[in-house]
Amino acid sequence: MIEKNYLSVFLFSILMITTPFSYAAKVFNGDFQTGDFSYWFQDVDGFGPPIEGLNDFSMVEPVAGNYAARIEVDYRSIPGNLSSFNLDEALFSNILYQQLDLNLTNPQDNLSLSFDWFFSGETTAANDTFTVGLFHFGGNYFDENGNPGFLINTTDYGSGSFSATLDSSYNNSLGWWLGFQLDVGLDGFGSFITLDNIELSATPSTNEVPVPGAFWLFGSAIFGLIRARKLSQK
Repeated sequence: MIEKNYLSVFLFSILMITTPFSYAAKVFNGDFQTGDFSYWFQDVDGFGPPIEGLNDFSMVEPVAGNYAARIEVDYRSIPGNLSSFNLDEALFSNILYQQLDLNLTNPQDNLSLSFDWFFSGETTAANDTFTVGLFHFGGNYFDENGNPGFLINTTDYGSGSFSATLDSSYNNSLGWWLGFQLDVGLDGFGSFITLDNIELSATPSTNEVPVPGAFWLFGSAIFGLIRARKLSQK
């Protein structure tokens, strides 16, 4: 009987090891290692996808073998000349976006969003605008706190790694999209953004009761089996 009880503990521990405690769907292809825009939507000037083979959206390799997404606007056939145009570029804006799955199996978890970005172009002072935000389709942008606004909103060239915990109002809600938007300015000099490592993940709340680690559970189960065998042999 003792050995059977410890066997039950062992099997329960294995179940705990192989069963996830919480879950939030990832941003699909957030590292762009497919080498293309799989799972992502692209929009030019609000009219839909770009013409294939043109330069509004492209894949680049900042480091050999490591793909990233590039979006560009405002490049002219004559740089800085507002009357010259490049027909492969947006007249107003380009947007890269994906719908998010914000469901959590553990309601006490938090949702964390992160990504790397690099904003640059033909001149040292940007006139184009780079914005990032969460939105309902056809609606305004919202920030990580659930307020109208942006995760990023800048006309200054630079780079960074964005990371934030989303407000709990986003948890298990539907219809939210993540959008990266690059808008044309008035200086006639082109700009681009490079995006990589876009990730959505579930993180334990500081108010959660810690769960014993899988290895601790596994070790306890093995110890229990050994002890049970010794007791049964007495």
